[in-house]
Amino acid sequence: MEALEHTRTIRFLVFLYRKGSVPISHIRWQIKGGQRTIYGIISRLKEIDLVKEELEEEFPWRRVIKLTEKGMLVAEKLEEIQAVLEKT
Repeated sequence: MEALEHTRTIRFLVFLYRKGSVPISHIRWQIKGGQRTIYGIISRLKEIDLVKEELEEEFPWRRVIKLTEKGMLVAEKLEEIQAVLEKT
């Protein structure tokens, strides 16, 4: 739970839930975080098995971030909470 308390982590998970796999270079612009912030979030979420990092199989061979099964479950719940909060 502590990993989710860090800046922009929830926004990051919901973003991945909506987009699927995303190149690391695109994440920075979408959640408005610096490189250290993004890599810190990715590192913490990898430690608790919510995201995984893969290399694309075709050119330009970018590193992409994807939710794991566990990450999908967590992000789905966060999306539901966000929807409730936006209604009120």
